[in-house]
Amino acid sequence: VDGPVGELIEQAAEEKLGVHVIGYLESGFRDTFTTTPVTTPEEFAGIKIRTMQNPYHMAAFESFGAIPTAMAYNEVFTALQQGTIDAAENAVSNCLSNGYYEVTKDVVFTKHAFTYIPVMMSDKSWNMIPEDLRKPFEEGVREGCIAQRQYLKETNEEAIEELKKKGVTFHDIDTSVLKEKYQAAAKAKGFTFDPEWQAAVDEVLREHPAPSEE
Repeated sequence: VDGPVGELIEQAAEEKLGVHVIGYLESGFRDTFTTTPVTTPEEFAGIKIRTMQNPYHMAAFESFGAIPTAMAYNEVFTALQQGTIDAAENAVSNCLSNGYYEVTKDVVFTKHAFTYIPVMMSDKSWNMIPEDLRKPFEEGVREGCIAQRQYLKETNEEAIEELKKKGVTFHDIDTSVLKEKYQAAAKAKGFTFDPEWQAAVDEVLREHPAPSEE
């Protein structure tokens, strides 16, 4: 989002919504919290998991063999407690802050999504900033976003240590297998994206390959 993909997001936000994207905070990797251990891709079979009501997100867990279930976020803890679902997914720090660790004693490092939080302001507010202050304003926001990303990294690291003290076990999993499963499902479902956006994503991936691909 600090490159060509971000430029497309900013252009679309201004044209379609009339808002200015002035930065991107990170929500980071989303991992999976489960009531029973999941240590291999095969162990996702039959796991009921609360996901975002997003066709790509749900297709990913379907491809793993899980049963994605959409529900309101404020219902997740009770659903886990009552056994309505077996798992949820989010940033590790959320497992701590929302108390999920009380009922989900296992966290799987699926890293199935990396999410950003765009910082936006209305066109009216943007136009209230004197032109000579817009550039330093944007630079200040950018510095704040960079700092937030580091704070998030530290918060997740601290959360992992705190969760371990509370009896939570962390599991690594072969994410390359999960990736292959999703790619096959996406192809079967005919998922396609605007060529311009896909080209921007491909450019970023070439310049900044995922750690597992370096």
